[in-house]
Amino acid sequence: MAKSNDQGDDDYMSDAFLAIDVRPSLVFDKRDARKRKIEEEHKERVKKAKKPVKTIEKERREEGLVKEIGSDNKGFAMLAKMGYVKGMGLGKDGGGRAQPVSVELKSGRGGVGRDSEKKRLADAKTRVMAALTASKIQVDKTNRGDFLQRMSTKFSDVEIERDVEKCQRACWGLDQAKVNNSISTMFS
Repeated sequence: MAKSNDQGDDDYMSDAFLAIDVRPSLVFDKRDARKRKIEEEHKERVKKAKKPVKTIEKERREEGLVKEIGSDNKGFAMLAKMGYVKGMGLGKDGGGRAQPVSVELKSGRGGVGRDSEKKRLADAKTRVMAALTASKIQVDKTNRGDFLQRMSTKFSDVEIERDVEKCQRACWGLDQAKVNNSISTMFS
């Protein structure tokens, strides 16, 4: 038999369980407070850990590059002992480098000068390819011009040959007519 709701059992489809107050601000003992604190720290670590390492490194690098070197820095203290004044250039006359050396990151496992050598070789290869392309274009233009010249010469030669053949036929026809005419006059 089916139980009825009159016996005090809550219906499993009801929203009675929503009435229980389980807000995070209501902590009843130290153990729950510690669990909640550990969970929050874990969530914060997970949120920070979601960033890729390269992104985190880039952010830290940018922070370091934006921040000026303070007077408490050992390197700055050494420069100050040697007469350096902040904002002035290095050297005896103060005409040297005023800004720190820029940071260049290496990507890959090549040696220190390898990247610049690769770039130089790539630039040289690009220049050679551009020169080859330009010479090919020039050769194509020359060949195209030569081709057009040869074809026009060929067509004019064919036309001249036709004219010569027509002239030869005309002369042959006239010669035949003259021979026939002279033969007929001989016998008349």
